[in-house]
Amino acid sequence: MAQSAELQEAHLWQREWWRTTPADRPDRTPWPELAVLAVLIIWNLTANLLVQDALEVPTNVLGAGLLVVIARSASFSWEQLGLDRRRLATAARVGAVAAGLIVAAVALLALVPAAREGLADERFVGVDGAEVAYDVLIRIPIATALGEEIAFRGVVLGMLLAWTSPFRATLLTSLLFGLWHIAPGLAALDTTAVDVGDGSVVEAGAVAGQVLLTGLAGVIFCWLRLRGRHVLAPSLAHWALNGAALLAGWLIVQNGWV
Repeated sequence: MAQSAELQEAHLWQREWWRTTPADRPDRTPWPELAVLAVLIIWNLTANLLVQDALEVPTNVLGAGLLVVIARSASFSWEQLGLDRRRLATAARVGAVAAGLIVAAVALLALVPAAREGLADERFVGVDGAEVAYDVLIRIPIATALGEEIAFRGVVLGMLLAWTSPFRATLLTSLLFGLWHIAPGLAALDTTAVDVGDGSVVEAGAVAGQVLLTGLAGVIFCWLRLRGRHVLAPSLAHWALNGAALLAGWLIVQNGWV
């Protein structure tokens, strides 16, 4: 079994634990892991290039569900995938604390003029409160937060923990999570109030920054998943981050605070 089934809170503060490799790695070819990688690539391209916004929720739910089916077919347990319902209470407490800190941080950032420019987004122009409510209460928590957390901190991290140390599993998971945001990063270049300049080199740098930031966020989400022992913990933090940023950006644009 993967190490995630034996996690205790104290382990997360021990350097030795992060370097420990599993004693009994899977005795098979990594076909489930390769299948998961293929699904992630197809899912990302489909969601960003082919699917309309109205279909984002079912697309992401389908993608996350398919990854879970692959992992379960390879005998990964609910505990290994961060989906054991017995961990929900602990995960809810961990996630709620993280979410509260994130919302407070975004609120403070919105008070800084330079930060407000980064939060502002042209896509908020003319958007009414009902659409924002849908995004904050349905699209982000289900399609973005829960869907991506099941995929990365659930399936990907759970699978990697069966093969390698928590440190390497966290880095690899976060790297994939960063690369996942290349397409959204390209789209964001045309909508934020920040002028990144012209030219492919400058745009590539901006996208690389987006990948780096989301990768770093992925590391934090991995820690929350390990601490809460369920994807609910990082899902709440993910929802708070995206939802608070969207709401702050909408309020900034609607009130002309940039």
